[in-house]
Amino acid sequence: MKFHHKLMVVCLVTIVIPITVVSYVFFNQANQLVDKQVGDSYRKVLEQLNTTVSFNLKFYESIADQLTLSEVVQNAFEDPDAYVQKGIFMMNKEIKTTIRYIFAYRASDISSIQFFSLKSGKLSDGLYWLPIQSLFDSVDAGYLQDSDVWMLQYDEKNGKYNYALIKPIYSLKSFQKLGYLRMVIELSSIIPTPADAGSGNAPDQVFILGNQGTYMYHSSSEAYMGQPAPQEIVRLTRSGGDAGNELAVTLDKKNYSLWYKSVGENQLTSFLLVPQSSLNGSAIQLRNILLLVGGISMVVFTVLSFLFTQRLTLRLRLLHQRVLLVGKGVTYRQSVERRNDEIGVISTSFDVMLSQLDQQIQENFVKKLKIKELELNFLQTQINPHFLYNTLDSIKNEIELDEGDTAVRMVIILSDLFRISVSKGNRVIAWRDEIHHAECYLEIHRIRFGECFEVVWEIDPRLYGMYTLKIILQPILENAIRHGLGSRGKGGVIRVKGNVIDRNVEITITDNGSGIPEAQLLRIRAGISYHGADSGIGLKNINNRIQMYFGQAYGLSLTSTVGKGTEVRLYLPLLKEDSDVQAASG
Repeated sequence: MKFHHKLMVVCLVTIVIPITVVSYVFFNQANQLVDKQVGDSYRKVLEQLNTTVSFNLKFYESIADQLTLSEVVQNAFEDPDAYVQKGIFMMNKEIKTTIRYIFAYRASDISSIQFFSLKSGKLSDGLYWLPIQSLFDSVDAGYLQDSDVWMLQYDEKNGKYNYALIKPIYSLKSFQKLGYLRMVIELSSIIPTPADAGSGNAPDQVFILGNQGTYMYHSSSEAYMGQPAPQEIVRLTRSGGDAGNELAVTLDKKNYSLWYKSVGENQLTSFLLVPQSSLNGSAIQLRNILLLVGGISMVVFTVLSFLFTQRLTLRLRLLHQRVLLVGKGVTYRQSVERRNDEIGVISTSFDVMLSQLDQQIQENFVKKLKIKELELNFLQTQINPHFLYNTLDSIKNEIELDEGDTAVRMVIILSDLFRISVSKGNRVIAWRDEIHHAECYLEIHRIRFGECFEVVWEIDPRLYGMYTLKIILQPILENAIRHGLGSRGKGGVIRVKGNVIDRNVEITITDNGSGIPEAQLLRIRAGISYHGADSGIGLKNINNRIQMYFGQAYGLSLTSTVGKGTEVRLYLPLLKEDSDVQAASG
């Protein structure tokens, strides 16, 4: 079945059939539909009540949290003897200072704040600090929990009901329970006045039940406060019904519609109870209107759906053809689609995606070619064949001269040189290995030609445990010996300094050789190379490898003065973790 046909079937199922079914059902259940429409307004009243009550409860819970976590309260509970040492006056003064912001914001709402210590007999002043037994005398100990508990409390002195928040106090040091905080708040500051009774949508009854099934609030009379609610309501609530949706309930042989919803996380539930007789006043009128609107809507939606799906599928088919062409590798000119609807955006995004994909493919292809070219040049030139032949020839001469120890030493050094050069195929090695590789080369050179120059190493000890691209020092040292100190004879000095600067590494290699003339220095800087292929790996290859892996911010620079010497400076990132090494060598 084509997509156009499927879409028409969907439209038929989702529009025509539901409208027909709903219209038929409405003839038989008009009263329930009216109840549902009117019930939306009651549900909003319930949601507004829940939002306000939940916000107020969280507000006072946040005040209680700040009190129980305050330094004064924690110190008093951790060390009750501090109360005796400071005296009643000073301790109460500190408590008043701690809770002064409460009275600054809600002075008339909080009736009292009391602390109860589990260490009986230690804290009691009759105002803020009371023994735990006085709490157990007014509250069943089994009712207390390890979290906040809201309770209804009757104030006999003022003859009105209040809410009491009982919060356990835990030590910030040992996480042991130290006691309880009881904060008494006026009921009017927690529960707002219900909707105006004169309005047509005013609920018959608004009430809140606690987790024990007793009234915590009732809009009709305070006589309900603290009394158990009807078992029918409690049973429906605890049976896992549709919280927030309308339920039918019968009380005293009268039918009611009931809505209920949990208040935040405080184990309270709010209820709206409305007689069903008040919901059926305009059922017949609503039924007639719905029939008329339903019939007109069915015809209009059917015609519009047919036209819309036909037009929509036409553009989708065109887009589908373009996708198939791309899948087959056929290139085409970009679409002229310039509409701002979903299909137009998809078409334009498809063109942009193809353009970006083609650009990325080209860039990645070129980059990989450059990397492969650099790696190939590096592998071809990292071992100078003349150096290897000359070293092996020197080993042969030492053996013929019966200098076996020197020959063995050269073999060991040459083995280390090759081991580090190969490095199991890794592009990145530790600086200690890179420096040892350069030392091996210098040691072989000394054995062959004698102590004709001196190398001074000034390396920051922290650098040895870091990582770098391999074989970047030896070519520079080779150039310094051959071209810098080659005409000097004895007395040549090469100084290698390595420093860690922030998150970067700076290596300077300085010689006191003959230096480079200005014109030649400019050519070398322009090409970053010593005498082309005769200079081993060459500065250009080193500089290109560094910038290819780490970016243009890093690389190699060269300065020289005729008669004084030459300095090569390397600037590299600091690679000190495995993730840095993998990112650099990937």
